[in-house]
Amino acid sequence: MTFPLRTGLSFCVVAIAVGIIGCQREDTITAYQAPKEERPSQMRRDESASQPQPQQAHDEIQWTVPEGWAPLPAGDMRYAAFAVSKDDPSLVVTVIPLGPNLPMLANINRWENQIGVPPSGEGDLSKLLKPMDVNGQTAQLIELAGIEAPGKPKQMILAAIFERPDRTWYLKLQGDAAKVAAQREKFDTFVKSVRFPDTQGNANAKTQAAAPPPPPPPAPAPAPQAVSANPNPGGPRWTVPAGWELQPERPMRIATFKAPGSAEVIVSSFGAEALKDKLGNINRWRGMVELPPIDDPSTQAVEKTTAGALPASLYQFENAGKKLAVVTIDRGQTIVFVRFSGPAAAVDAQKANFDSFLQSFQW
Repeated sequence: MTFPLRTGLSFCVVAIAVGIIGCQREDTITAYQAPKEERPSQMRRDESASQPQPQQAHDEIQWTVPEGWAPLPAGDMRYAAFAVSKDDPSLVVTVIPLGPNLPMLANINRWENQIGVPPSGEGDLSKLLKPMDVNGQTAQLIELAGIEAPGKPKQMILAAIFERPDRTWYLKLQGDAAKVAAQREKFDTFVKSVRFPDTQGNANAKTQAAAPPPPPPPAPAPAPQAVSANPNPGGPRWTVPAGWELQPERPMRIATFKAPGSAEVIVSSFGAEALKDKLGNINRWRGMVELPPIDDPSTQAVEKTTAGALPASLYQFENAGKKLAVVTIDRGQTIVFVRFSGPAAAVDAQKANFDSFLQSFQW
């Protein structure tokens, strides 16, 4: 059953291509701190430091950068990045935070698709993921080796996943298998240096755990047919259908709504490059309803529609009793996504409200 929609948007977890620059000689091991309230436009290095620097109380993540790694500018989704090889500027470690409770298998399947490996199933996760305690926090380690192909070197991915209450952190190194393997020891050292202040008070006190923050106050349900302002300046405004409940603020999202029957609507906005990896996006969405990945994005049906007064694209997926609708709105420098998902019966029951919600978008 398809949606009689004329518009829509979607939440998309995208893979962003990493900028490439040359590496610099690093003579010291330096600690880098990532501020909680504001994502830096670039990572700065303290050239005079010879020991890891103490973590400030307001920071939410800290690491020690191995010798020879050079910082690269951050991006729209890339919290930090490091060039790790003077001989190959494309060999880059990325640090990307996304929302909490993301489907682990869908992300792994996307990585497998990138290096030409058949997708794994739910039953394979226990073999792929290796849990490790890292300074009071559990990290899930994964290593994926690609398949050799004529004219293309074998690829490898090393990654560490930290699942936190407010977001999930991905540390990833991908590239030529031999070159990645040569960086394995430094990558492991980098992962083992990660610290979160609420599980470890500072770099020298592993047992000092910070008190958990108080839970946020429950968000009031929006009044039926009330226009809700986007908390991000310049973003869309909309009319919230009766029965939809606005959820507490979440990282990487403009808004999250719970609809009757366990359906969920997520509104997000990313840079224009979010649409470049079309096949990766489609396979990630297919993985959310347990559909197998495809090799050619043109085989996935897409409907041209509208969201308010703007043109949009609608993707629909259904499998195993689940439905997912993803709407993308191209606004030039930014892409707005709306993802509508849940049990098939709940999605069908709310499709008229979802269509009305999309048509109410205003900028």
